[in-house]
Amino acid sequence: YGPSKTAISYFSHVLRMEIAPKFGVWVSAVEPGGYNTNIFPNSTAWAKRVKEKLEKEDKTELMDIYEFDVSALEKVTKEYTEGSGSFTLSDKIEDVVDCVIH
Repeated sequence: YGPSKTAISYFSHVLRMEIAPKFGVWVSAVEPGGYNTNIFPNSTAWAKRVKEKLEKEDKTELMDIYEFDVSALEKVTKEYTEGSGSFTLSDKIEDVVDCVIH
């Protein structure tokens, strides 16, 4: 998903630079942020399993090196899925509208 999204983004940037000056056609890439799907609860479940496995095998230094914090992930996931944090769909919609207008 990541590489294809990046490719579309860069392709849009190139089109904007090449097409607009020659033909007067403006190209915009609308890239809204995250959307509430099962990826967040699933990622939390996987993070817990990874943490348990690292603790079981006494490899907790990896959690320190990568700042692996399941509780922080759970907090962000809860804020996102409940809409109580800084992640709200209305903010994303406003950002998209601003991009298109300006």
